[in-house]
Amino acid sequence: MKKTVSLVLSVFMILSLVTMGAFSVSAEEVTLIEAGSEWSYYDTREDDTLPENWNTTGFDVSAWEKSLAPFGNSWSSGHNTSIEQGEVGIQVCFVKTFEVSDPAAFEALYLGFYYDENPVVYLNGVEVLTKSGYNTSLAEFDFTDAKEHLVKGTNTIAVLMKNASTGYGFNFDLSLKGGAAAEPLPAINEDGTINFVSIEKVGFSDFGNVNKVENLLDGDVNSCSGSGRNMDAEQGFIFTIIEEVEITQIYLQCKGYEDNVQTSHEDGVTFGYYDIYIGDELVADDVPAVSAMDGGSTVTFENPIKGTTIKVMLDGEWYASNWANLADIVVRNEAVEEDPVDPPSGEDPVGPPSGEDPVDPPSGEDPVDPPSGEDPVDPDKDETPSTDNETTGDDTTGDDNTDTAEDEGGFPIWIIVVIGVVAAVIIVAVLFIPGKKKD
Repeated sequence: MKKTVSLVLSVFMILSLVTMGAFSVSAEEVTLIEAGSEWSYYDTREDDTLPENWNTTGFDVSAWEKSLAPFGNSWSSGHNTSIEQGEVGIQVCFVKTFEVSDPAAFEALYLGFYYDENPVVYLNGVEVLTKSGYNTSLAEFDFTDAKEHLVKGTNTIAVLMKNASTGYGFNFDLSLKGGAAAEPLPAINEDGTINFVSIEKVGFSDFGNVNKVENLLDGDVNSCSGSGRNMDAEQGFIFTIIEEVEITQIYLQCKGYEDNVQTSHEDGVTFGYYDIYIGDELVADDVPAVSAMDGGSTVTFENPIKGTTIKVMLDGEWYASNWANLADIVVRNEAVEEDPVDPPSGEDPVGPPSGEDPVDPPSGEDPVDPPSGEDPVDPDKDETPSTDNETTGDDTTGDDNTDTAEDEGGFPIWIIVVIGVVAAVIIVAVLFIPGKKKD
């Protein structure tokens, strides 16, 4: 009887430890590459060519320069390493290795990426990401599609930056984390607002922060997507909903500043107009494009309309043609009377802080896309990356900060194995080694 009880308790202990260890490892967030860590880099101005196989695993970068991110130049501030990059067409290569003990422990990858401009990212020699233009934030986004290219042990990430414009800017920093997959958003939130699974621009360029589709969901009248009005092309945005829902109300606002000539049309009412489609059906036309300080525009449907896509297209002449745009959209399953987008309590609902120039571009300059045939310029060059990882010039390197799942919590696999072996030996001793006979 004692042997049976001992066997049951031992097996229960082993299963409990293995289960606890497995779930703990998979649930933890692991920082694989810290923002502000050390990178090896090569400036192609040395010989105007890319080294052969520079972006593959095992390439020897021992002769390259090494320094801490963020990288920048005289156009930016807050960087650790300066790379003066002025000529169009110059390319700079960045390479870094990091360790992964078990790729299967990660349900998802998240990338923070501050770049200027036109980067191409390789993971273990495979191209996994291409971006156009620039981005001045290290805000993380889902990078899980690249997870299949992770390997156990040493991994290599390589980034090619290409200066394609006349803006002379240069910025680079990157962070990478592994962890649990994000909870999927519901189609409809508790407050009746509807979530989108994707936003697509139609007819607008991808260049720079001014055209980021994320600006359409931040509730900020000062950030928008669009600009560079082209009356000869169809321009607007397509919003895809997670699943078919009933749509009762759509709120829109365009970019604008108080006491600025671009706030509204000359008649004080509107910049221009939008046409709204749900699916292929035109459900509202000539909707005034009004900025938030003038109340925005709300379209309410007496009978809810079912759909999975909403298309908002620019229509007609715009008073400020270069800033023909959409700043924010809120779609609801249940109609509300008040404006869906409100400024934070105590803050000025319009414009930049007092004392700052309320107009984005310098006086007399085109704020966004250049005329046809000219290279685009970078309007936000003086911005620094937004990141919680403040960096200094200390002699710390990215390799010192590359953690594995064992560092972040949970039982390391080798400990579980050792415990299992010891428990098995004890069980064998109890069950099969006879005790000393009495005289």
